[in-house]
Amino acid sequence: MQSVCSPRCAIKAVKAAKAGDKEDRKATKLRIEALKPRGHWLALTQKAFNSYIRARDAGKPCISCGALHYTADAGHYFTVGARPELRFHEDNVHAQCVRCNQHLHGNIALYREGLIQRIGPDRVGALMAPRPAQKLTAEDLKEMRKRYSCLAAQARAD
Repeated sequence: MQSVCSPRCAIKAVKAAKAGDKEDRKATKLRIEALKPRGHWLALTQKAFNSYIRARDAGKPCISCGALHYTADAGHYFTVGARPELRFHEDNVHAQCVRCNQHLHGNIALYREGLIQRIGPDRVGALMAPRPAQKLTAEDLKEMRKRYSCLAAQARAD
């Protein structure tokens, strides 16, 4: 226990200790964040992107079956496993009912018809064109996550 000359000095000592603790916690948080693997940021970015897609397509029917009242998934036309470069391509992902996305494995035949109606044959053709592989860094993913979080909030507000 440290002795102090007055209560005022004691208050100053406590505030100084708290300020030091706050800086230590901030530095520790930054070090921990730097140690997180790329997969962690990929998952968080995917979550923000999917949230944006669901907000963007709120009120629209399922892209595959046309159901109006459904629990929405963000369904990919080209799967992430087949075409990872299209994971975050907005034309490749639309709101889809759980039945079509999960139980019917994407319901791809009807998805294509809905996709042509929604974005047009030219954009569907462009989506099918070959693209170079993309390797997003953790920093790229953090920026994308921020962007899609903001877009989701805007879409929900509209």
